Amino acid sequence: MKRVAQVYKAPPRHWVGNGFYVSTMFTYKEVHKNGDPFLLIDYIGPHHFKASADCLGVGPHPHRGLEAASIVYQGQVEHSDSQGTRNLVAPGGVQWMTAGSGVLHQELLSKKFCQKGGVLEMVQLWLNLPKVYKMTPPKYQAISAEQIPTVTIGKSQVRIIAGDLERVVGPVKTFSPISVWDLNLKDSLHLPTPEDHNVLIFVRDGLVALEMWRAGPAQLITFQKGGEGVHLQALRPSSVLVLTGLPLSDPIVGCGPFVMNSKEEIEQAQADLKAGKFGTLRAGHGE
Repeated sequence: MKRVAQVYKAPPRHWVGNGFYVSTMFTYKEVHKNGDPFLLIDYIGPHHFKASADCLGVGPHPHRGLEAASIVYQGQVEHSDSQGTRNLVAPGGVQWMTAGSGVLHQELLSKKFCQKGGVLEMVQLWLNLPKVYKMTPPKYQAISAEQIPTVTIGKSQVRIIAGDLERVVGPVKTFSPISVWDLNLKDSLHLPTPEDHNVLIFVRDGLVALEMWRAGPAQLITFQKGGEGVHLQALRPSSVLVLTGLPLSDPIVGCGPFVMNSKEEIEQAQADLKAGKFGTLRAGHGE
């Protein structure tokens, strides 16, 4: 069995743009949390927005060398990028963007959501790309709630976003072995996580027990290396996100929205952005 290393409370929230009120639960610089191949976990909200005529969110910005995924629980987010993709992500949906060799994108609260107001809640993940795929062409996977299979184990339900469980495979295609499982935890549940995978567990809501540890709302559970499988007990109905992944063990050099393997690659990304090689993207909502 995998052994818990620590339980972390959410740090103070900060604004990203004018639409995302974020607690950063994990970054790749925190190597003691054993998160490789995951680079970032941002918990966004829940935050209530008043009705507004403003365009809320984050405008055009670049990425290279990583994948960025958003899991929307409440609210509606509009994605657009320099590859010509536009997509609305509704509650229960997921967007999975492979930045690869470079892309400009923006994430806005949808025009309808801004006009009506409401609660936004989502989790954003950054996932490292293996060295050989750092410069893969950009692509975008739009996954609606209806496309995500659910497995019932006991009284609990597991949405399989990526990876597989009980021989059911999630819809997201990835470049290295990972699992992203979204749990509605109501009782005791054993999850078969491989011994060579790192594991991060984020509790959105509820109260969960593991060994002698307890984790409540907006808390992150980290694990020691080794061991196979985790056993969760819901002390009350809980919403839990489980991330597992085979470590890449590649060198990581990051600078803002770029995550590469060397300083020289970061400098090249900055030069390519300046030269317009990431394409163009008009700010604001699509019509």
